[in-house]
Amino acid sequence: MNRLWKSFLSSLVAVALLVTMLPVSPAKADSIYFQFTDFSTVQSSPTVVNTNTVDLRGSFSDVSSGSITYKVERLVNGNVVASTNGGITPSIIGNTFFFAGIQLFEGLNRITVLGTSGNGSGGIVEGVSYVSYGNVPVITSVQLANGTPLTEGQPVVVTTANPSLMVKATNAQDVLINGVAMFNGGAGTFVLSDLNLQLGLNKLEIVSRNGDKSFTVNRELVYFKENTPTPYNVFAGATQLDGKPIVAPITGQVITGKILFKTATAPSTPNPTIDLELINEAGNSQVLNTTVQKGTVNQDWTEFTFTSTTNLTAGTSGKYQLWVKSNSYDGSTANFPVEFTVRSANAPYITDLRQLYDVAFNGTTATFGSSTRFSNNVAVSQVPLWIAVDTMNFDLSAGNTTSISAKVNGVAAGSSFSATAFTTSDGKQRIYRIDAMPQGEIELSFTVTKGAESNTVIRTFQYNPISSIQVTNTYNGAVYYDINPLGSITGKLLNFRASDIASFRFSLNGVTSDVSGFVTAATGAFTIPITQLVFGSNELVLSGTANGVAVTTTLVIYRFSDKQPTVSGIKPVPYTVDPINDSESKRLFSDPDRKFIPGSSAFSYTTSQKKADILFTVTNLANLIIKVDGVDYATATVNTADNVMTVTPADLSKLFIEPSTSPIQKTYNLRLFGLALPVSGAKSITIISQVGTESVSQTITITRELPPYELLSPKLPQEAVINQNFLNVSIRAEGADRIVIGKDNMIKSVNDEIFRYELQGLKAGVNKIKFTVYRGTEKLNGEFSVNYAADNSIGAQFKAAIPKAGKLSAFKGEITVSFPKNTFLRPANINPGQDVKTIDLFDSQKILFGIADRTDGRTVKVYNAVGEYDGANAKDGTFSTVSFSDFGAAVIRPTTHFGFASNLFWIDPGYVEGTIQTGYSFQQGKQPYSTSNEFFSRPLTRWLETSNSGEITLKYDSKIVNTAANTLSIWRYYNGRWENMGGTINVGSKTITAPINGFGYYVVMQIRYSFTDIIGHEYARNSLELMYGRGIMNSKNNNEFGVYDNITRGEFAQLLVKMYQIPLEYNPNDMTFDDVVPVLGLSPFWDYRYIETAVRKGIIRGKGPRQFLPNEPLTREEAAVMIARAGNLVKDGKEDQKRDRAALQKSFTDANLIDGYALSSVLAVNKAKFIEGLPNTTTGTAKPTFRFDPKSNLKRADAAIIAERVMRKNKLL
Repeated sequence: MNRLWKSFLSSLVAVALLVTMLPVSPAKADSIYFQFTDFSTVQSSPTVVNTNTVDLRGSFSDVSSGSITYKVERLVNGNVVASTNGGITPSIIGNTFFFAGIQLFEGLNRITVLGTSGNGSGGIVEGVSYVSYGNVPVITSVQLANGTPLTEGQPVVVTTANPSLMVKATNAQDVLINGVAMFNGGAGTFVLSDLNLQLGLNKLEIVSRNGDKSFTVNRELVYFKENTPTPYNVFAGATQLDGKPIVAPITGQVITGKILFKTATAPSTPNPTIDLELINEAGNSQVLNTTVQKGTVNQDWTEFTFTSTTNLTAGTSGKYQLWVKSNSYDGSTANFPVEFTVRSANAPYITDLRQLYDVAFNGTTATFGSSTRFSNNVAVSQVPLWIAVDTMNFDLSAGNTTSISAKVNGVAAGSSFSATAFTTSDGKQRIYRIDAMPQGEIELSFTVTKGAESNTVIRTFQYNPISSIQVTNTYNGAVYYDINPLGSITGKLLNFRASDIASFRFSLNGVTSDVSGFVTAATGAFTIPITQLVFGSNELVLSGTANGVAVTTTLVIYRFSDKQPTVSGIKPVPYTVDPINDSESKRLFSDPDRKFIPGSSAFSYTTSQKKADILFTVTNLANLIIKVDGVDYATATVNTADNVMTVTPADLSKLFIEPSTSPIQKTYNLRLFGLALPVSGAKSITIISQVGTESVSQTITITRELPPYELLSPKLPQEAVINQNFLNVSIRAEGADRIVIGKDNMIKSVNDEIFRYELQGLKAGVNKIKFTVYRGTEKLNGEFSVNYAADNSIGAQFKAAIPKAGKLSAFKGEITVSFPKNTFLRPANINPGQDVKTIDLFDSQKILFGIADRTDGRTVKVYNAVGEYDGANAKDGTFSTVSFSDFGAAVIRPTTHFGFASNLFWIDPGYVEGTIQTGYSFQQGKQPYSTSNEFFSRPLTRWLETSNSGEITLKYDSKIVNTAANTLSIWRYYNGRWENMGGTINVGSKTITAPINGFGYYVVMQIRYSFTDIIGHEYARNSLELMYGRGIMNSKNNNEFGVYDNITRGEFAQLLVKMYQIPLEYNPNDMTFDDVVPVLGLSPFWDYRYIETAVRKGIIRGKGPRQFLPNEPLTREEAAVMIARAGNLVKDGKEDQKRDRAALQKSFTDANLIDGYALSSVLAVNKAKFIEGLPNTTTGTAKPTFRFDPKSNLKRADAAIIAERVMRKNKLL
């Protein structure tokens, strides 16, 4: 036994000795050594974060404080697939530790804190925590530039069409709003300063993206323009109608909504009366009255809530317009269309169109990584363009079909457009890859068809193909630390042909290599591995030749150690506004117009700008010093306790800390703003970043060159060819006393040294323009040439004054206006039909003519913004875009039953401000979408009219056959509505002529479809369609003309005024008849203005004292009296009742029934063959006899025939 026990002890001692000889290994982490404040220690339940850096806090015991470090490991399925050792020194206070800014991997991270045991054994001990980093591009904040937050489901009212938005999106690489990319300001801040809104409710889809991840939120803005009452949040029951939705059939629902008016000057102003009119595609209408309650009031707008008193039904598939109308509220009248589409339970329709990204395809099947809404006015600059068609009640696999077509600048694109159809993986949804498009304004039509039903959605946008090299994983001025180096460059070749890829080159710090082999030909994507960057700045140049044009992208990126101070991203941008006053985010973060031209050496630039902003980033510093030309200019310091930077108070007017600054990461983005540059010569700016005894500096040199002059407009070569007979010339010439074009001095701006002049009377073809710049005794000659195309296409413009002869023609005779001699312009009468109170006449104002897009009325779509300012900065020489307007398209659309039959012409003489006492200020005629003066909200005070009525002649579509000419008429859009002006046709010249005494839009329209009761009438169809087409007679409603109805006294009075083209003369405050109420819309047949005009001109008389009985039927003898009086057919005082009755007895068997007062009139109109007798069928004699039927009521069909006879004899057709 003793021997066995001794043997066991010997073996135990040997094992103990062996164990002590093994290497030291870490002890298992537990509460004995490390405890974590913020993070989980359980792998199955990690702490979830959404930032790629975290601060690690905790406490320790029995560990040497100087030995504490960490490592981060990425775990996948429990296995370590990547790891980094800590490079950050902890902050130790007592027995607590703090690591700032630990970098995480995407996914599950195991963070291990290690240290040496303090018990003397020297063993390594550790603690483990688990953190999951999702890298989701979360949107945490959406707000306007003034700080107003946008929250889900809460529309915010704005009074500008182009508000600035700021979005905070952690981890996002890019953010898009309705498909428009925002500017990345760094640190998760994105800015969009040119968002285009339509009047009314605008739904915003905000998408942040990061690789294959995306995050989407929705917000709503309501754009309210001062002179345009605007409804929003319009509901039928629980179904929202604004925002152009597609909805299920609506049956018996109450309409509710809100409407914004300009706040009234008097608080006691009564609430407006709101009426609703629903119109479907067939022209059927339904009118609803509402109750109105006042809501929120502020200085800009007052909100009213309206509720219909009757229910609305829209039960059939189709497009609808719900017009929200009001009486005048403090001078503003609502007339706003809310458009929506109804689809039955089984009808197919397109719910949305989405632009796809990260698309992969196999055969005809495509998959994608993310998508954004494809809206009107998105910017498109590259193909292929992938579009998904989202649908309801539609399935490709069930035999349903889709189609796509394109127009460019309003004309079918033809072979210049091509698209390839794909499907989603389930085979049910259509995806289009658009492979080729011509440059210009593109209109894409997407149609889905299921059996006999279909639905089409149209998108309009500008396509400007730009070949470029896009880098996606880094950016100019990016900073990389050794802990997280840049290992490759990834990106995409945009608009490179397959044959162009071979030209792709990459240069790193001057060493160039062929990298075409790294490009995927099908997509243009590339990934280029790079060697280690040098410390400091590194210049990366990617270059190639695309479509014969050299394309280059140059980036300067930086490599730094993790602890030294740095200066990076230094670059100049144009100065626009002091950032401390920049509530609308107008300051620039880039140089889009290349105002600063890079020099041959790094950080050197040349410019003609007077001021500059300098953007730069500094890190890991305690002190910032900025020197200009070697002299201290501005300073700032960093508080080491909280890393907050403070600008020296005296320098707050020079140096601005951008919101994208991140004190936690010790990274500061700054702007040296409004730096004045010399008249000529160089200015050097040195940025010095200091901490302790270490400092880093970077110098940028800007050389200002003073050219003798700079031609801002026309911008050549872009505007070498123009399509207007006038030209806005803009020349910047610093130090110049004057500039002369021909014999005229250009006008010098009071804000800057820009000279402007409108050159008129250009001739078709090349025009060589000479000018002279004067500086003291120095004289410098210059010249440029433009080619006036004189093409009759959309965008053509013509400007001229009314000549003494009174006749003016434009666009090769497509439009002609003529006026009597001594016709002048005067301010438009704001009370039409009443006397002009003050007559101011002008003879030098030019009239602008333009050919407009019939879709929404734009004459100009892109223009040189001469004379416009963005803050204090002139926009001359930059191009502004007039975007497609949904609201403009809605109000310019032809009325029911009619369609366009000619070009749409815009005529604008401008307007005059001031009086003869204060002096006049003339405003030239402008395009209909000019800022703050859009055609649909332009008040009458901003119009001129002619002192005499004239004639306008328009050419209509030459392919319209002569037999259809009776359905044509000239229409005018003015003061918010279309008005039928009638007209006289000349089928030989394919023209129509109508009266004119005012301006706006003019166009020829044609009856596209008639009424059932007109088509079925046995003898009056042509006359009825003629009278309706010329605007002489109105329909009973949108479904029925009312051909068998008796014509009323009121309608016949109106018919005569229109037939004889008598100018309206009325005063709603001084009416002749008590029963003719001065309210529009009381009858579909007559308008009080025409009745009052007729009585003032002696055409009609009352049925009693101050009684007209406008709704009573009109007899045939009463009609004869009115016609005779209007046409002066009976000489006053020459009536002889006995003689006239005897004469009539020879013609009519019932002549004795004609009242005495009507005898002469009946005789006259019968002699003129305006009203003829009716044959007697029961006389029993061989010779036919006729009767007049003086007491029978006149039918509307017969009134149309009579009106045609009168107008033809008087040559009014």
